[in-house]
Amino acid sequence: MITRISKKPEIVFRFLKAPDSEAPAGQEVALRLSIHVPSKNMHLCSDVLLLDRSLWDDESVQRLEELTLKILKLVEAMEESERRAPPSTMEPIWDNESLEKLQELTVKIGKLQEAREECERRAPPLTMEQPIRRLSEAELQQKSVAYREWSRHTEIAEMAFRRGVAEKQALEAQVRRLSLEQGSSACKEWQEQNTIIGDAFRDKCNEKILLEARMGSDCIPHLSLRAIFLRNQKADERSYILYRGAVWCSDRDLNAEQWQTLADRYLDQQDAELASALGESKPGSSRERIAPEVRRAVWIRDKGKCARCDSRERLEYDHIVPLSRGGSNTERNIELLCENCNRSKSDRVE
Repeated sequence: MITRISKKPEIVFRFLKAPDSEAPAGQEVALRLSIHVPSKNMHLCSDVLLLDRSLWDDESVQRLEELTLKILKLVEAMEESERRAPPSTMEPIWDNESLEKLQELTVKIGKLQEAREECERRAPPLTMEQPIRRLSEAELQQKSVAYREWSRHTEIAEMAFRRGVAEKQALEAQVRRLSLEQGSSACKEWQEQNTIIGDAFRDKCNEKILLEARMGSDCIPHLSLRAIFLRNQKADERSYILYRGAVWCSDRDLNAEQWQTLADRYLDQQDAELASALGESKPGSSRERIAPEVRRAVWIRDKGKCARCDSRERLEYDHIVPLSRGGSNTERNIELLCENCNRSKSDRVE
């Protein structure tokens, strides 16, 4: 009915609201879990979980709040920096003096262009009958005084027009060069400030991620005692939960109590098979199983880690006084041990 698809999923904790250090004990804190199952290439996420603030120490809570506020301010600073980005350096930036000179040159060039056109209109009739380039030197000397005068004025007007255009082009080039230098300086300064803000943002985010991981690890024992419903990011009709550090799935819609009962039964069967394989139970023996409520109480008491080495890997429920020597299945006689510590412990009362 249910299947354990991962015993050691990758869990990322994201606090949606920083706990308030001034809040009274018992205030709930919003948390979301993002879970990756590498063997299945599966990404799952939980709904928003509300946990008691007292699960964490005051120092961690205060630091989480400070980091959250700093990150929000850095986000605002980055948005403001984007709004203040310098304009494109390809657009010339004109000061008042250069702009006035440009306007004067534009008017001057316009008048010189009119003078050129006027000279063309006043050309002597001879030039209309025969192109200048076809006239010999002797013929040019024989032309009227009017033609020579017109040629001189035309040349003067043409040279004045070319000088005006060259002066305007030089002014535009100078303004473009100065704009490029100013824009480059402003752009460089903006990029430096943007880099500083971006580096600070990444540093604070990384610090918050590490803090969230540690705070998440602190609340794992609490989360392991209840079924946390998960959603697959891909379309999937199956149901998923996180329970006792593992990811479970089922084709049926189960409530939390049903999930926990089935998962506990599955783990009990696994423990019984392991004990039988290791010779810890003899054929025909009626070894009493540890009740689920006792398991939960021991898990909470030992904070989900080995009572000897604090390891969270391959944990087992061990009897302090073995059943073979009169021990019982009570909370006081059971502790959490990792597999290595449990195997190194001899079958004697310590």
